[in-house]
Amino acid sequence: MVNITEIPRSPPYVKGLINLRGHIVVVISLSTIMRVQSRELDANTRIIVADVGGTVMGFIVDSVSEVIRLPSKNIEPTPSIITNKIRSEYIKVLAR
Repeated sequence: MVNITEIPRSPPYVKGLINLRGHIVVVISLSTIMRVQSRELDANTRIIVADVGGTVMGFIVDSVSEVIRLPSKNIEPTPSIITNKIRSEYIKVLAR
C-alpha cells in the first residue's frame, strides 16, 4: 500500500488521494460503500486503479490474485436474478 493523503470533510468512503506516476487519483473504500465489514490493512491489501466512465479512480480491496484487461465484448449487463436480490447500483455489469 502506498501512502494515502486524507481529504478533510470528504465522505467516509473517500479514503484520500494517491500520486500514481504523477497523476492524482482519488481512493475509494468499497467496503464502506457496500456497508460490509472491512479488514485491517495488511500485506495483501491493494488499490485497484480503474477508468470509470473517463475518471481514473482507486479502490481499496483486501487482496488481488490476478489483473487482466477485458475487451468490451466480454462485458454483459447484469442478469435480473442478481439485480432483483442486490441493489443494482452496486453491480452494473459482469465480465465473462
